[in-house]
Amino acid sequence: MRSPYPEPAPIAEPEPLTRWQRIGLDRVLYALLALVVLIGGIAPALAAPLGSIAPQSAAAVNLNEMIAGLDAESVVLIAYDWGAQRSTELRAIEQPVIQRLVEQRAKMIILSTDLQGTLLSFDLREPLRAAGYNVEPDGRVFGGRDYVLLGYLPGGEIALRSIARDLRSELANDFIGQDATTGLVANFADGRPRVSGITDLDMILVIADQTQDVQSWMEQVHFAANDVPMVFLLPEEVRPMVQPYLRLPGIYHLAGSNDALAFAAQSTNADPTAIAQASGRQTLTVLAFIMLLLIGMIASLAGRRRSPEEETRAR
Repeated sequence: MRSPYPEPAPIAEPEPLTRWQRIGLDRVLYALLALVVLIGGIAPALAAPLGSIAPQSAAAVNLNEMIAGLDAESVVLIAYDWGAQRSTELRAIEQPVIQRLVEQRAKMIILSTDLQGTLLSFDLREPLRAAGYNVEPDGRVFGGRDYVLLGYLPGGEIALRSIARDLRSELANDFIGQDATTGLVANFADGRPRVSGITDLDMILVIADQTQDVQSWMEQVHFAANDVPMVFLLPEEVRPMVQPYLRLPGIYHLAGSNDALAFAAQSTNADPTAIAQASGRQTLTVLAFIMLLLIGMIASLAGRRRSPEEETRAR
């Protein structure tokens, strides 16, 4: 009786893998990239010749010029709406901007609508105290004189809408429950209100790590703030997705390490050597990534085997 199924073809034994095939080209390239980054971190002087003591960024120049117009009578609202997982990138942008505001002695209202961002905002207290904020010459703390820490404002967009409608009522309860409407951030020395609403601010600074954060601040706060400049500090990958907002008048931003270095380089206290080394590390990493990518492509093309159909056509 004939079988309805053909005899199965014998399965060819796979060729034994070589040592390099067992290791894998991708692992080798990843290891080389990690080695280059490690060398750049351990010996930054080696990468300094690749960097610049004055990185170029139009966004950084515009923001620096705007902040230069602030003084000790100016009030800046700072929102920490970002998570700790983006700390490495956003800290590098946050620190030079905050330092520039401190140099101008601008008064600050600090808040967050993000739980992790609230914890990050608390880290700002020690640098501000070290700079003399809310501290008398004899060492006594004078709460609400130079900055107010509101802490966490729950509710997301609802909280932003409350800020836009009645900022002064938010000042009535800071992160420890004290009324900040009696301090010098909220009032002038003669008792007149300095901050009655959102339009009395001189700048709004939002540190955000997601597209929806920018969208929420623009939709809920910007429309009510009128001509108050609004600044966003962002990861590089967020910038393309929020470009329509960033092109509007009165909107400033910094995104990515290059903008951070370019902004820091404009400070009178900037360290040219440190900036050149940081810029060099960035350039070295990019060059290494491109070179390894090209090596991987060449190796992949060189080791590519033709399929049986291609071999048949070649004959």
